Amino acid sequence: IVLCRIPSDAETITQKHDGPHKGMAINVYVNDIGKSAMTQIKNPHYPIGTVIIKEKFPFEFNDTVHPKEVELYTIMIKRAKGYNPECGDWEFAAINGDLGESKQGKLESCIKCHKTKDEMDYVFSDDYLAEKYRNKINHVH
Repeated sequence: IVLCRIPSDAETITQKHDGPHKGMAINVYVNDIGKSAMTQIKNPHYPIGTVIIKEKFPFEFNDTVHPKEVELYTIMIKRAKGYNPECGDWEFAAINGDLGESKQGKLESCIKCHKTKDEMDYVFSDDYLAEKYRNKINHVH
């Protein structure tokens, strides 16, 4: 079972699943500072000030796929060297879709997964941005 909300501290410790994005559709946004790192570089190093936002939607699978309202926003902000050395100096945030509950900082639940992607500057962009789409994204104005 995957939670599509901010887990409590107890749930973060005890929950076992394949990842917080399983069974979810996502929209990914990156600011201009980090755009070329995400879309043009195979093993990027994101510049300080990069902001990556994911909107996460649950799916209902019937004859067609219908995303529901956003259930969770997850945010990564690249901070100055030394902010979070364990995970590439990224700050993490999670905000419920209703913009109610939120958590921000060096979130262990985020760090646990993202620290496995050190070769990608701790970002999972290779998982949802296939090489064949990178060139198309580069030409969007």
